[in-house]
Amino acid sequence: MKTFLATISLCLVLLPTICHAVEISSPDRRILLLTHFENGQIAYSVEFDGKPIIGKSRVGVELKGGAFSKALTVSGSKTRSHDETWKPVWGQFRAYRDHYNEITLDLAESAEPNRTMQVIFRVYNDGIGFRYVFPKQNGLKEAHFGREFSSVSIVSKDPVAWFPRSSTGLSSNVHFDELK
Repeated sequence: MKTFLATISLCLVLLPTICHAVEISSPDRRILLLTHFENGQIAYSVEFDGKPIIGKSRVGVELKGGAFSKALTVSGSKTRSHDETWKPVWGQFRAYRDHYNEITLDLAESAEPNRTMQVIFRVYNDGIGFRYVFPKQNGLKEAHFGREFSSVSIVSKDPVAWFPRSSTGLSSNVHFDELK
């Protein structure tokens, strides 16, 4: 019985490090972002109303000097929600709503010196974003990008991009075929 309980306890401890697929949705639940962890690399994909719009796309960086160039492990994750309205000094609207759900993935190098970084994904009702954070730590005094591996794999048959036409909020849709 003790062996069985020890095995179950070990599985519960190791499960988060083995199974890293985490998902988070937009506040209105129409956009779903899924994270993937395979072979020491982090990726994400996005669905809108249950249909894939961004296929599995890699996320990652290599810093000058080789930091984060080898396999990574996920050491933890946390989620949070944010809903705030802010008022600009000048602009088209009197107030802007900043409403999103967020997941932070804590990553560590698999080999020495085991430096750490975070990838923070935000899912809004009208899109997603992500950024990298490099916490203060021994062995990483400065973070200078050497290469970025981030990608976006569009799976739509008719992809369209949105571009602002002016600072007052006018916009236009542009088919990907027209981008140069």
